[in-house]
Amino acid sequence: MNYPIVLIICFGLSALMCAMLAIGLLTSRAINPSCARMLGLNYALFTLQASLGGLVFSGLWPNGALVRAELAMFLGPALYAYFVSVLRPGKRLSPWHLAPALAMAVTLLAKWWAIVDFAITASFIGYWLATLWQLKRTQHSTSAVPSVAFRWLWVLVAIMAINILLEVALNIEIRLGKPPAQSIMLYLGCAVFTLFHATTLLLMVARVPLIEWMHELKLPSSTQAISDEEKQSLFNRWQTLVEEQSLYRAEPTITLSRAARMLGVPARQLSQAVNGVYGASFSQHLNNVRVEKAKQLLLGHPNMNMTDIYLEAGFSTKSQFHREFSRVTATTPSAFRESVAAP
Repeated sequence: MNYPIVLIICFGLSALMCAMLAIGLLTSRAINPSCARMLGLNYALFTLQASLGGLVFSGLWPNGALVRAELAMFLGPALYAYFVSVLRPGKRLSPWHLAPALAMAVTLLAKWWAIVDFAITASFIGYWLATLWQLKRTQHSTSAVPSVAFRWLWVLVAIMAINILLEVALNIEIRLGKPPAQSIMLYLGCAVFTLFHATTLLLMVARVPLIEWMHELKLPSSTQAISDEEKQSLFNRWQTLVEEQSLYRAEPTITLSRAARMLGVPARQLSQAVNGVYGASFSQHLNNVRVEKAKQLLLGHPNMNMTDIYLEAGFSTKSQFHREFSRVTATTPSAFRESVAAP
């Protein structure tokens, strides 16, 4: 028998990467581990799904397809629970969210094969709509969740939508008589999700803000406020570190939690120090430092092009540079350069 080697390799790679992500998130030392743990649980489920896919298509365990169908009914509730852990910390899900899995167990025991694929797709669609509704109703009503978290959640919503489209197309192919191992949609789906898991793993290893925010969400209430003298001392240390290591150039990797670890203090204390002494947020302080660096470059290097200036000052994009420069100086970089060059 010829086995679809490409599918087996994709499932194997996905299982390996999902396992690494699950271990990393489940053992995370995040300040508030609940959302990291919940995402780790999702990746543990993805690990099982991918492993079962490899066993089924390699012929080692054909009946693993039944277990895979049952596990699929936990994916929607688990991902929804992750969204809730981010958007509404402390809220517990109703036991009714186990109903889809129980319904699938009954379906499999009764051997109602005709509705298995339909039930899985219906579950995916239902929970996609639920997560979308949860995200839209919360995005403009809370300041407790950082904006980067919403960007990550929107990425997940998009991936869920892609999964639904691929699932529907796969079901159509199978209904038309094409064996699953020959399905174009199955190969495409494996490729898409292998790439997504690889990207997520790289983001996690690099600790970019799109993932790193989970280490900063919901700072512990047990962290005591510090005195004004301590705030001033900590802010002075932070300013010195920014200048000595040119941390304003580390955008976007220099997050509050990373800066706090560099200083050896809790992130909340650093946030208190910057807000209390400087009167602005951590990110705004860094952007203001970048603007001052850009002003110095505009004054001292009249022939330097704008791209080199905003990169040297620590901005990652031209649009961010113009936006922040205009916010601080009430003028554009070009107008500022012309004004200081005028006799």
